[in-house]
Amino acid sequence: MKNHGTKRNLIALLALMATALLVHARVVGLSFLSDDLTIIHRIGEHHQLGTGSFFRPLPDWTHWLNYQLAGPRPWAFRAVNVLLLGLNAWLLARVVERLSGHLPLPSHAAWWAAVLFVVYPFHQEPQVWIVGRSTAMATTTVLLALSAALGKGPLGARMAGVALWTFIGTLCYEYALLIPALLIMLGLAFGRREHAQWWPVVIVSMVVVAINLMLRTWTSGELANAYGSGFFQRSLTGYIEAAAKVTGRLFLPPHPDPQVQLWRSAMVGAVLMTALVLARRSLSASTWRAVMVLMALTAVSASIAVVGGVSTRTSESDRFLYLPAVFLCAAVAVGLSALERWRITTLVVMTMWCLLAQWQGHTHWMIASRTLERIIAATPTAMPGTRILVSGLPSDHHGAYILRHGYAEALLFAGRDTTGLVWVDSVRIDPQDVHRSIAFKHGSPTDTIHFRKGDRAITWNGTAFLEMAQPVR
Repeated sequence: MKNHGTKRNLIALLALMATALLVHARVVGLSFLSDDLTIIHRIGEHHQLGTGSFFRPLPDWTHWLNYQLAGPRPWAFRAVNVLLLGLNAWLLARVVERLSGHLPLPSHAAWWAAVLFVVYPFHQEPQVWIVGRSTAMATTTVLLALSAALGKGPLGARMAGVALWTFIGTLCYEYALLIPALLIMLGLAFGRREHAQWWPVVIVSMVVVAINLMLRTWTSGELANAYGSGFFQRSLTGYIEAAAKVTGRLFLPPHPDPQVQLWRSAMVGAVLMTALVLARRSLSASTWRAVMVLMALTAVSASIAVVGGVSTRTSESDRFLYLPAVFLCAAVAVGLSALERWRITTLVVMTMWCLLAQWQGHTHWMIASRTLERIIAATPTAMPGTRILVSGLPSDHHGAYILRHGYAEALLFAGRDTTGLVWVDSVRIDPQDVHRSIAFKHGSPTDTIHFRKGDRAITWNGTAFLEMAQPVR
């Protein structure tokens, strides 16, 4: 029986991974994009490994291993990210199965949750953007920690498992810092008879998080760098608005018009309220309680998205929705599997809608990749002793990153000579005097570049490079 269960789980894991690859088949072969270029070049070509600015070394180490095994081939990196999606869907099913030992759950809920998570369309960065792997890895450790906590083994073994996965997770991404809060929410939902076996697990996770924060401060000299600290400088109203945006984005694709997004959010809100009212009437008390517990876990895990911010106009930063989507899909699956009628039809309709939204989102990433490839192919080579000042490079396409960083690295990966090529944000040309013509280096608005004799300035217009008016020599 044990071998049969192991075989069944292995088949389920492989099926979910294959499904994830099939869903993302259009984007696996895209180019490196933006930060991918700088980080993979730094790690693969220069072998520069460390703790990183956020004390997240493990994702970088996996990138290094990826590079050693496959070289600078984007598909090899992206395939790992997509396979992680399948693995996390399988782990989600295991967590829901183990949760059913504490809260009565309908049959099929676990695997329905896994399927919904694989097709869920609003966290594409962790699959398509290679640097987004960190969120997927941290989610893996969160699910493993929850699985260990919900296990039936001795208390000591469960505590050790939670401690191990929490520690590993904190070296991947900040999601793992939420493990104590997630365990507390579950503990509050369980009966008092389980508290003696549960709260020691919570305490050990809190100790591990505290150790990580101390190590982070000790190694870097600060708890969060300037970028991370900026997330905590908004007003209370700002965080409330961010929470509303995150809630909307969990159910809706982005839209460039804020008014349209507002109306769509209002409509979705009305539909959700109606669905909750109907669910409360049709679901048993135990199933309703399970749905509410999973929604509470969704809210806790969404705190990173609220602090970090998620765009409602583009797909930018949708990686923050990865962990919340885990528990949201579980909540929806539990509710659906408990319905007496239309549950299969509803599941099929939801799956098809998710696949359509996936297709639309992937199209943006495909356009971003093609744009980057055209830019690299069209970039001219500077004559010896001269410079070409390059401006107008696009940062993204509807949130799909292109070149916020990594122009020089993209050229190097393509085997191009970068000598004399300077990426600038803006150019001011005095047609009468070369010495009064200046440019501002990309990412350094105070770093002024003065034209020299023989310098050229070109700008990307969306389809090709255009020569800018040159100063008199």
